[in-house]
Amino acid sequence: YPDNSTLPAGKYVAVVVASDVKACKNGDGKYLELQFQITEGEYAGRFLWHRPVLEHSNPTAARIGRESLAELCRAVGVLNPQDSVELHGIPVILRVQVRHDPAIDGYVNRITGFQRHGATQLRAPGWRGT
Repeated sequence: YPDNSTLPAGKYVAVVVASDVKACKNGDGKYLELQFQITEGEYAGRFLWHRPVLEHSNPTAARIGRESLAELCRAVGVLNPQDSVELHGIPVILRVQVRHDPAIDGYVNRITGFQRHGATQLRAPGWRGT
């Protein structure tokens, strides 16, 4: 697969390699952009992005975003991160789907969930791994 192709739906082991808080395009909220890199299997080295909403004028969008981020935090064992960098470098299993995006009239990957990988242990708030 070329680097910009859609990955097949399935589960992939990955780590967060970059994160940044950004403003929503229409200015009515903020989201956390998380860049994941797949670390195992045929697609190792490929990137996927997840953008949970942190704040939004639509309470449903904000709730869904917070729930998604909380699921990721539980899966990587960082229950109350003070900074998104605390989520970096910890293996997690991504559940990935393929969805049609009418904006580009094509197919895109969407991360729909997270699962704990292997022996990931829960870490206290403020934990700074080596």
